Amino acid sequence: MEFPFTGEPIPASEEAVYAAFPSYRQHGLAMFGPDRVVYSADALPILQKLYQTPLHADDLWLLTPPKCGTNWMSELAWLVNHDCDFQAAQAYLTPDRAHFLDMPLLVSSSRREAMVAAGNRMVMSITDRPRPWHIQTHLPLNFLPPALLDTCKVISVVRNPKDAVVSLYKMLQLNDTLSPELTVDQYAELYMTGRRFGAPFFSNVLRAWEQRNHPNMLFVTFEEMKQDLRGVIKRVAAHLGKQLTEKQLEQLERHLSFESMKDNQWVNKENLGFRKPDSSTGERRAFMRKGQTGDWKNHLSAEVAQKMDVWMEENLRGTGLELVTQLPQK
Repeated sequence: MEFPFTGEPIPASEEAVYAAFPSYRQHGLAMFGPDRVVYSADALPILQKLYQTPLHADDLWLLTPPKCGTNWMSELAWLVNHDCDFQAAQAYLTPDRAHFLDMPLLVSSSRREAMVAAGNRMVMSITDRPRPWHIQTHLPLNFLPPALLDTCKVISVVRNPKDAVVSLYKMLQLNDTLSPELTVDQYAELYMTGRRFGAPFFSNVLRAWEQRNHPNMLFVTFEEMKQDLRGVIKRVAAHLGKQLTEKQLEQLERHLSFESMKDNQWVNKENLGFRKPDSSTGERRAFMRKGQTGDWKNHLSAEVAQKMDVWMEENLRGTGLELVTQLPQK
């Protein structure tokens, strides 16, 4: 079962891409597949290995674009699947309880080699982990094992891209992936054209949306979680074949409120250095930042916000999918 796509190198002449992601300039970037997903030029063997990830009926896969509620839903689904064992949840979500499949793809060659040499569990092989597996990935469905949906339970979470792009920009700034000179508007322009690291937003989202009626797929939006968290908990429980008591529902709703989650060290990646003050600026490196819908208004220019509206309309036309960019105030 070979990975069906090859890589097309992004030439050094595409200065906008390499200026935005300077750490990849040395080893180069490439585009893979019909959607032209951008990864390191040496990513093909990694993509091949991930495409061949073993599948088991009791594994749970969580598919999301970056900063669309990955860890929020991951904590929810893990607790539902583990019968609300809050004591066991007092361990880091990744890499202790959940496996982030994409990690070897997201670091430069030299850093990946250093992490492997140091025995860093973020880049360990999934086959070295105890089962059943709880898997997080930002990869699109056509990059994942072909029998995934027919074998495993899958949950897909998506967020409106105007908030997602701002949140991703802030995170990439903090972990030094982006050039410090790049503005959020400039990053949003790259985001819309797909000329940025990772999968283009809509090709990723719509591949999952097209499978929303598959019995093993549950499709949820971040905004639904904001508006009706208890309702989403119930949908996840039904999808996973779990029965929750009223007390468990109340406990989960409290535990999963964003106010609680943003201070949860086990979810907020404190083991990876987030939420610690930056040594040079003193800014707190928060992984879970605000969790708001509509915060994009405080960051994107009116011109870029309007461009994103047009881009969203063009990509969503005829799909039946609606993405909410502003929620009513409670």
